[in-house]
Amino acid sequence: MAILFSILFRSIATSALAAFAVWIFFSFFVSLGASIVADALIPEAGTSNPEAVVKHAKIQKAFSLFSPMGLYMDATGSPMERLSQARFSGPLLLGQSILIVLPYIISLIAITAICFAISYTVFMRQEIRSL
Repeated sequence: MAILFSILFRSIATSALAAFAVWIFFSFFVSLGASIVADALIPEAGTSNPEAVVKHAKIQKAFSLFSPMGLYMDATGSPMERLSQARFSGPLLLGQSILIVLPYIISLIAITAICFAISYTVFMRQEIRSL
């Protein structure tokens, strides 16, 4: 994302501040806004309606997946990892550890590839003049 912003903005300070602002937005405000969006979509999520509570939790979880903080918390303290720690007294094998974090690794690679493709396309479309 930093490469994309350095291509889009001419100033170094502007690109750094824009990247920092996007990181702050996705880290803090998306996770805070997830509950607000879930409350707006499912307003009657009280204890009397268990189906509404489950829908509310699913919507909140789906929106919190856009937050890097939420992804980090899921990757480091996932229920799958807690289950693995409870079942096995020793550390997990490398293959089992990779299977637990594989979705997060794939999403990081995919996001990096998408940002690189956008950066490459924007850079190739810019008019470059010699001095």
